[in-house]
Amino acid sequence: MTREQRRALLGDAAIEHIHEGVDEAVRDFTNAPSEDKVGLIRRLRPILAPAAARLQSRKAAEAPAAAASKAA
Repeated sequence: MTREQRRALLGDAAIEHIHEGVDEAVRDFTNAPSEDKVGLIRRLRPILAPAAARLQSRKAAEAPAAAASKAA
């Protein structure tokens, strides 16, 4: 999936939110001691979950059309 397709699917605001959250988490992860890294990884889940849910629902909605076009 291209960057343009992701932006069309999720919207610019969602993409920006994801990038900001990931950037912050990566900075924290890089500077954290090993024992803190598990908690930082857990912080990424709520940031990425809404985008992943939208992507899955979009794929599910497009699946019947894709199957029909392959069959034709």
